[in-house]
Amino acid sequence: MGSELLLNCILLLCRGTVTPMDLVSVTTCSGARLFSFLSVAWGFISDVDIESEKYRHMGSARFTVGTMVRVASLRTYRGRLSYLPVLDAHRPICRSITLSPNGNLSPLRSSQLHRTISDMGLCEERNVMYKRSSVTFDTGELPSFETSPSPGSPTALQTSRFTFDSLSNDQMQQEMFLSTDVEPPTHNHVNGPEDDLLPPLNQPVPKSWVTVEEDFVLVLGIYQTHLGADLFTAPFSYFDDGLIHLFFVKAGISRTALVRLFLAMEKGTHIGIECPYFVHVPVRAFRLEPLTRKGILTVDGERVEYGPIQAQIHHGLSNLITGSDRICMTSF
Repeated sequence: MGSELLLNCILLLCRGTVTPMDLVSVTTCSGARLFSFLSVAWGFISDVDIESEKYRHMGSARFTVGTMVRVASLRTYRGRLSYLPVLDAHRPICRSITLSPNGNLSPLRSSQLHRTISDMGLCEERNVMYKRSSVTFDTGELPSFETSPSPGSPTALQTSRFTFDSLSNDQMQQEMFLSTDVEPPTHNHVNGPEDDLLPPLNQPVPKSWVTVEEDFVLVLGIYQTHLGADLFTAPFSYFDDGLIHLFFVKAGISRTALVRLFLAMEKGTHIGIECPYFVHVPVRAFRLEPLTRKGILTVDGERVEYGPIQAQIHHGLSNLITGSDRICMTSF
């Protein structure tokens, strides 16, 4: 398996096909800013992730054991969750251009997407495909990160993205080779695009946001399809769809229903479950304010300081070397 994986990775590097991927800017209660590629979690999922570290010697089975322990002693957390919803998130989404295998720029076409050649098993469940029209951006200059349109706007998901093709050689060298006399960034120094959708944590969210104050079992913001190899958490997600898939489970759900929810998540069928305690909302940004004194917050599976936290997605901010320049949309 190891040699096969190594060969697959070498082939991907040689082919050099590039796919854009969104990153999420996360601001913690101390003002620290992180860029996340996977998820922000609070409650049940982050508890299992961190507290199961004691079972690490068991391998991936530690998550099963940790889940059983947490289900047996189910916790709830009081919190205030605010988010900017995207109302038309499940329509076919236009993609920008990417590099074809020969190095030329060509629009993306409909086809099955595998995260890597060695990861094809995870994607075999994606069997319903939709053709999508492509949109081509002018690559002569670097696009700016403009203020996002309103959630109901037809252009809400077609925001500008960063591409390395738009940089000249001189610009690339300036980015890659930093001068020795440059001062190190301070704690308050902000790198990357501006969080134009997020007010400071000490200020209220805009009136266009939705706010829910509840007792939660879990809150999860995810921007990839899989939270783990056997958790097909966000079946509608793409690398660069400009969306955070926000899930939360409210207090009152039975242990049986919660277990049934996670079992359905193995195949991505949990989205269709009718449960008044389970909510899924595609959003562009969100803020989570824990009101329970103690708890665990994680970003990409790593524990961060506990307190108010907020996040905004930035469209196509990074690039991946992938096995295909073709994308498909799945539905269930």
